[in-house]
Amino acid sequence: MDYSEFETLIKFALSNLYDFAALETHPQLTGFFPPPQDFTGNKGDYLRKYFLQQIETLKPGEIPYDINASEWRGYIILTKRYLNSQPALDVANQLAISERQLRRYTRKAINTLSLILWEKLSLSNFEVNEPTNPQEFSINREEINLHEIITGVIGLLSSRINEEQIEVHFQKQNNAVIVKSDRIILRQILIGLVNDLLQAHVNDIHFACEIINDQPNLQISSNSFNGKLGLLDSQQTVQENSIHYWVEQLGIHIKEDFDPASTHTNISLNFPTTLQKTILIVDDQEPALRMFTRYLSRTNFKIIGLRKPTKVLEKANELQPVLILLDIMMPKVDGWELFQSLKLDENTKHIPVIICSAWGEPELAKSLGATAFLRKPVTQRDLLSTIQSLGIIE
Repeated sequence: MDYSEFETLIKFALSNLYDFAALETHPQLTGFFPPPQDFTGNKGDYLRKYFLQQIETLKPGEIPYDINASEWRGYIILTKRYLNSQPALDVANQLAISERQLRRYTRKAINTLSLILWEKLSLSNFEVNEPTNPQEFSINREEINLHEIITGVIGLLSSRINEEQIEVHFQKQNNAVIVKSDRIILRQILIGLVNDLLQAHVNDIHFACEIINDQPNLQISSNSFNGKLGLLDSQQTVQENSIHYWVEQLGIHIKEDFDPASTHTNISLNFPTTLQKTILIVDDQEPALRMFTRYLSRTNFKIIGLRKPTKVLEKANELQPVLILLDIMMPKVDGWELFQSLKLDENTKHIPVIICSAWGEPELAKSLGATAFLRKPVTQRDLLSTIQSLGIIE
């Protein structure tokens, strides 16, 4: 990472000091400024406190506080603009300077803070070879109203939108558009895309969401921007750009269309269909059900756990899952008999079944018609690779 990229990173952190989701899901911020082991809060809280402390280092210790003193100007501007979220015009009036001067002083203050952190981290001699690990942030899928997420993003950035007099238009269907996704990560993706447009000084931003061929779709566009958004540069690494990593993990297809001859750009986000496929997991042990659910949390399947083996045939008929994970060793019930009952039923015999057992009986499982066999304890890698080989995960 060169210094200009690092300075952009610091500006992003300052602009999102009170948005913990934006801070803690940014792989570079958490990579460069990790919380100490004894810190008990979340990463976003730590990053906010860390940058507040760094801003405090800009106070000129030997000069009494004076709002008109040039030595205090950088500290005052960063405090008012980013800590107190005051509009630029108000800050300019308080300092008796023009908005143009304020922008110049703000850039200088951010540059000063960035240089302090650059030297502190010795980044000029630090070459990043290992990618940061955004996978440490666990995905938690839930049903989300896309209208509410967009409204929240607009509200979060409203001070900048109003300050720069940007026209915002939100076209939405009468019915709510529901997506199955991670609320925090999705919000951060949208914040990043909109923030990129704001940094390009556009005059308008348009949002439109609808259902197209059973797939939720979101369009973010502007008629006053000529170019390609940096956040959508597929040539960048995960460390330089986490957008592509997270949209892939959430199963979102993102595309930008722009015409170099015009000032129009359009970003399209297609979400996985709301008609989810189901995987049924049968195991009498609750910890095992939680483990399998966690293993599959990054997929777009609906996971149903069942502890009562006597209900297997009934549930399989009702849910028509695309896959069943079946434990064999269960008290008072023979898992092999359950498996045979599934294969003899006309409505369930087509459903692939993966036998999971601590007993090493892969040959028996396959001879009886099982699709695959996994020896317990099952690892996430073995489970996902087995399901992948079945062609169930696209």
